[in-house]
Amino acid sequence: MESQDIIEKVKIGVVKIFTPGGLGTRFFLCRSISTELIGIATAYHVVDHANEWQEPIKIYHQESNKTVLLSHTERAILGSRDLDTASIVFNPKEIQFPQNIVIS
Repeated sequence: MESQDIIEKVKIGVVKIFTPGGLGTRFFLCRSISTELIGIATAYHVVDHANEWQEPIKIYHQESNKTVLLSHTERAILGSRDLDTASIVFNPKEIQFPQNIVIS
């Protein structure tokens, strides 16, 4: 598979994460089979302050040009400060994320 083909497959899952203190670019990680929830992979430092202070997080999906604003009660953040890895788990509402992203 050519690198441009890979980029086209992956870019549908790329998002920007905005918090009151900053932003980061991250990507779609997984979708629950039994619920509408999805996971977004990110660096822990991007969401650490917003998580600790229960601030809102805005997710912008460039491919669809849609944004969702999540209060602290509408999302969960799981991760490790030591490894600087985290995932944001939430219901994407009107953002249409892919069922899966498979690169073969």
